[in-house]
Amino acid sequence: MPWHPVSTNRYERAFDSLKFDWGIAEAGAPLQKQLYLVSCSLKPQHLAPVKEARQAWKALRRQYPQIAAVADKSGTRLTYTVPSPEELEAWVHDIFLVVEESSATHLYQTLPPSSLFCLYKPPFFAFWPTARPSRSWMARKPPNFDPTTRGHVSGRYTGFNVIDHRKYLSTPYNGPDAAVAVYHTGIPFSVDLAANHDFASLAAAFARGYKRDLSRKESRNIFTFLAESSSTRPIIGCRRILELSSVGVVNDYLPAEYEDIARKLEVQGWLIAVECINRLLLTNVWTWDGQMQLAVNWNESFYEEEFVTIFLDSWMLTLTRELGVN
Repeated sequence: MPWHPVSTNRYERAFDSLKFDWGIAEAGAPLQKQLYLVSCSLKPQHLAPVKEARQAWKALRRQYPQIAAVADKSGTRLTYTVPSPEELEAWVHDIFLVVEESSATHLYQTLPPSSLFCLYKPPFFAFWPTARPSRSWMARKPPNFDPTTRGHVSGRYTGFNVIDHRKYLSTPYNGPDAAVAVYHTGIPFSVDLAANHDFASLAAAFARGYKRDLSRKESRNIFTFLAESSSTRPIIGCRRILELSSVGVVNDYLPAEYEDIARKLEVQGWLIAVECINRLLLTNVWTWDGQMQLAVNWNESFYEEEFVTIFLDSWMLTLTRELGVN
């Protein structure tokens, strides 16, 4: 959605699909959490001085003002105010925070909810809560489902293909100028495990869902689109769900090296985490520097760490075996 000027230094825009995500995040407010808050951490080889990093963060605001946008009192529109030099300094002071924690995991677990887009600078890495979605699928384990696909398998494997709509939009909404906007929705799928009982056939079935061309010349209502695109009924009565999100090749969006006249910055690693207050096992997979990386988030009220570790070990063993990777 474009920004509309409402005064000489103030702009507004509708929430569009962010309104849905905003509502989901607020579900965790009673627990001092933000449901599905996505946080990222980045580990450079050498950290830039705080003064230079803050200058870069201010430049990022000029390029993507939405990182400094706030909701209006009605909660229906985003507002952005062009700051004075003094206001810009006050803003970067409030959202660029130097902390002592040396662990991204500890920082992620202890941060209080915030309506601001913040950057935290621990001694060894950079950490920021954000709201960038990833392509994902959620799956419900049906009766008699063996995750290794060994033995007798019956029932249906049901879940959601979460589709990125950005590529179907017109310029500038399909490019980097709209990088902080969210355009996605989930389309239910259902796979017959009697016909698709091994790794290759299951992977092919999921891939077909993402390869569909959903473009149309004319615009469509989102609910009409979902009804037309869905091949199964919505999932009902699901209590425990595994969600696996593929972020893709992160180096395509975040190069491992940046260089200008003054200095060279090398990025050694990148990590994503998702706030979880429900029964989901939130698993993210991505490629960094040619290697597959895996991270999982869960609510300790529902899962013990030992169970999650055993599950991931089994899952990774099956994946590497089926892919023929040592």
